Amino acid sequence: MEAIGRMPINHSVTYIFTPNDLFAPFSATAINKIYKPGVDALRVNLALGQLSALELTGVLGSDPDGVPGWQQSAVLLRASTVALKVQWALLGGKLAERWMLGASFQGEVGPLGLRGEGHLGFPDRDGDGTLDEGSDRGLHARAALGVDHRFEWRNAQLALEGLYQSDGAWDTAGYLGRLSGLYPDDQPYLGRLYVGLSAGGAEQLASW
Repeated sequence: MEAIGRMPINHSVTYIFTPNDLFAPFSATAINKIYKPGVDALRVNLALGQLSALELTGVLGSDPDGVPGWQQSAVLLRASTVALKVQWALLGGKLAERWMLGASFQGEVGPLGLRGEGHLGFPDRDGDGTLDEGSDRGLHARAALGVDHRFEWRNAQLALEGLYQSDGAWDTAGYLGRLSGLYPDDQPYLGRLYVGLSAGGAEQLASW
């Protein structure tokens, strides 16, 4: 299957903190996550079986003046399969001003749903394949892990998640330095560790 044009793209499996949601991601505090903003992209899907697939995605990026360029664009390859009743995925390629290699999983253990995702990032500001050295950006890791439970009452759900960012600041004194090192596709999470709790149902109840 092929698709080209403006479309929403999401490689994330977690609910609150989504480090692998790389294009127009939702904020952790967003209530309405039904309508995701689209990006200009080309997507090619290849089924390798009933439970396995390859997906190639190219996303066109632009500089602050609106001029499209390779530096801000992305090309990602994602491979996914289901084993032991768990969906596993590997994700890698080029993002705006960096390269990445990531993974995710999602499945159920009894009444609980378990989800996890993350990636390693390698800075390359001009996108030429040569990693940056001596800059304010370095090799970094970002990962989220969550557990959730669904209830029969109004299809309610309770989810607890944590986020770790190796390039985040431990205290408020380091927030300014972290802000100056954000990538174009980053959400403004300035800290190193975050924990979130979300409750919802037929209608969203609360999110913290």
